[in-house]
Formats: sequence, structure tokens, C-alpha cells
Amino acid sequence: MLKYIGKRLIMLIPVILVTSFLIFWAMSLTGGDPALMLAGDNAKPEQIEQIREELGLNDPFIVRYGNYMKGMLTGDMGKSYVTKRDVFKTFMERLPNTLMLGGAAVLIAVVVSLPLGIYTAIHQNTWKDTAGMIFALFGTSMPNFWLGLMLIIIFSLKLGWFPTGGKGGLSSLVLPAVTVGFGLAA
Repeated sequence: MLKYIGKRLIMLIPVILVTSFLIFWAMSLTGGDPALMLAGDNAKPEQIEQIREELGLNDPFIVRYGNYMKGMLTGDMGKSYVTKRDVFKTFMERLPNTLMLGGAAVLIAVVVSLPLGIYTAIHQNTWKDTAGMIFALFGTSMPNFWLGLMLIIIFSLKLGWFPTGGKGGLSSLVLPAVTVGFGLAA
């Protein structure tokens, strides 16, 4: 078992490298100039060129990718253009909430999908099985943003059972966790 896990972890390295390369490449193909965006509309060409040089945007693609990966491996994700804060610190500040939401969503998905799967398997080729399949189809085809909005409208605005957002403890976690967990359960 440990050998299998080790093998899978080693196989994860090329997958991460290829994925990060493809994402970096796709982002380089998008239109727009970050230096122009940072400098503003009234910037002189010399200022824009100076920003390009500071950011390393004049370097060849492979050098920029190498610098990006070196930064990722050392935890240096740079500074946000918008907030001017360290990206890694911002990421770490939000990681606990992300893990809590992910864990709650997985818990809801397991609590819903396991009993439903067992129930439909026991009642194979009956209307109960068909109803379970329709529920699963509905869950996989419904966009999460739409379900989230409907849950907010019904349970927050109409019934007033949950807050519409924010970090208000467990009650503010329920609707986002149900939104994500419903898609996972399907």
C-alpha cells in the first residue's frame, strides 16, 4: 500500500509540471499587457517599458516560466497588483476557510450520496431507482452558482434561516457547503 501511494505521489510531479506549464502558456496567450494595466492610461512608453523590465515580461517565455516555478517552489508568489499585499500571506489567511468549506461539502456529499446510492441499488429497475437517477442527473447538470442563488433566496431572504454571506460561524457555512456538496453528491 505504501509503495502504491509513493508511486502515485511520484507520478503527481509530472502532472503538476505539465498542468502548470499549460496554464502559464494559456495565460501568456491572453490579450492585454500587465505593464500597461499597472502603469495606467496616461503612462509614457518609458514608464511602461520600465515596468515590463521590473516584472521580467521582456524575458523569453521559458525563462518567465522557470522564474514562476522557482517562486512557487520557494513560496514566493509575488505581490498582488490590486491589493499590493503578499499573495502567499493572503492565500494562507484564506486557506482555513477553504478547507472548512471543502470538508463540509465532502461530508454533505457522503451523507447524501451513500444512502441514496445504496437505496437505489437495492431498488434496482423500479421507480425509486429512476427517481435517484433523476436526482443525480439534476445535481450534475445544475450549475452551482444557480443553486447557490436559489438557496440564498429561499433560505436566507424568504425564510430568514441562514445569513446571506459572511463568516458568522456554522450557520454561514451551511448554504455554501450544501451548494458545493450537492454537485459532489450527484
